[in-house]
Amino acid sequence: MAQCALVFAKGNADTIFYGGPIVTVNAKNEEVQALAVQNGKIVAVGTKDAVTKEWQADNTKVIDLKGQTLMPGFVEPHVHIIVTAFLEGLGLNLSNFTLPYDTKESLTQKMKAALKDVSAGGWLFGFGVDPSRTTPFMAELTADDLDKVSKEVPIFIVNQSGHIGYVNHKALELAGVTDQTPNPAGGGIFVKDAKGKLTGKLVEPPSYLPFMAKMPAPTEAQLMGAIQGTLKKMASTGVTTHGERIYYSSLKICTGKTQS
Repeated sequence: MAQCALVFAKGNADTIFYGGPIVTVNAKNEEVQALAVQNGKIVAVGTKDAVTKEWQADNTKVIDLKGQTLMPGFVEPHVHIIVTAFLEGLGLNLSNFTLPYDTKESLTQKMKAALKDVSAGGWLFGFGVDPSRTTPFMAELTADDLDKVSKEVPIFIVNQSGHIGYVNHKALELAGVTDQTPNPAGGGIFVKDAKGKLTGKLVEPPSYLPFMAKMPAPTEAQLMGAIQGTLKKMASTGVTTHGERIYYSSLKICTGKTQS
């Protein structure tokens, strides 16, 4: 077992954990019996006897893990914080991970219910529609489907993957995207049917830009609040380190700017 690390002054740990596997993820990937924390920092790991003898004080909180594993926080290596925060913090959440899955009709009702929260001149913006979790399997939204929600309010919905979007005819009109509009540079696609008519399906973020450009941009306070909310949610699940992947298109989509 690893011995106690002399990092801070001994004898006054705030918290000591024991009673379950404590994974150090050090060079030897050792498991230890106990771990001491002082001022938010790990100050010692080792045997229970050694850690408690050298670090426990009268006011130290001692926590029995009761067989649960304690390990460093999870590392999320591929996440888009800005886009995730923009969607989760500012959009209508249409995700559904439990049975029964949504149908086009139930999704329509959820969106209709959200129309009351759309301000004058605003858009109904949502995310989380997953064709693989929709009945019937792989059913996707079309402009005609979204027109059943509203023909007056522009609607933009992002698929659960983030790589596909759906818009109604009002959104197409405001964005100036027609059957003759060429696909945008950068790999985006304005999907058309066999007759060359727009279906309302968008593929890849470059195709989102004409629509996002017409949507009211969030204020800095709204965006920062959304980012903080997403970070807190990640931390609550044990994610303590994340790698951000920022693209200029993402910044432009969320803020209308191409520089941070």
